[in-house]
Amino acid sequence: MRLKSVLPAGLAALSACAIAFASMPAAGQADMAQQQPAIADDGREILFLTPEQRTHVREEMRMFITGVQALTAALAEEDRAAIAQAASSMGRPGRMNGQMGQGHGHGQGNGMGRGMGHGGGQGMHQGQGMGGMMASMPAPFHTLGRGTRISFEEIAAMSDPAEMQDIQRAFADTLQNCVTCHSSYTARDAQ
Repeated sequence: MRLKSVLPAGLAALSACAIAFASMPAAGQADMAQQQPAIADDGREILFLTPEQRTHVREEMRMFITGVQALTAALAEEDRAAIAQAASSMGRPGRMNGQMGQGHGHGQGNGMGRGMGHGGGQGMHQGQGMGGMMASMPAPFHTLGRGTRISFEEIAAMSDPAEMQDIQRAFADTLQNCVTCHSSYTARDAQ
């Protein structure tokens, strides 16, 4: 008998939960939509950037194209010291020639520039710089970027003992990361 009296109350509570849950999918769907990447007409994933992030990304791209030009010229001349210098300039921030950078970022150590600056590491590696750019970008984007920088460090390290042809192959392989990234992502202004 007790079960009969509890059952209607339990069903009423369950119904109330179901009604409340049924009204929630709009919010849940909005969250899911934010998790799904936006895709451009050309099939690339759209990275939405703030003006500060966009400026940083453009500075990084100019740094890379300048480094690629310097590395290409150094390879043509078979200048091992210039190869090492050009390749290490495109390595991970703070790791060029085994020394910390000088904090050339947006804000003293709070940006994504080269080196830690005065902020003691409060930059992109903790998702704080550029309005949390590290936290807001997709993991494969970071993987490509980190892999590219590590590959340039490896080219710098192999610049003296390796054969020029091996250095050129490593450079070509590294540039494939650039092709993959630019084929996979495009940037738009954040709204």
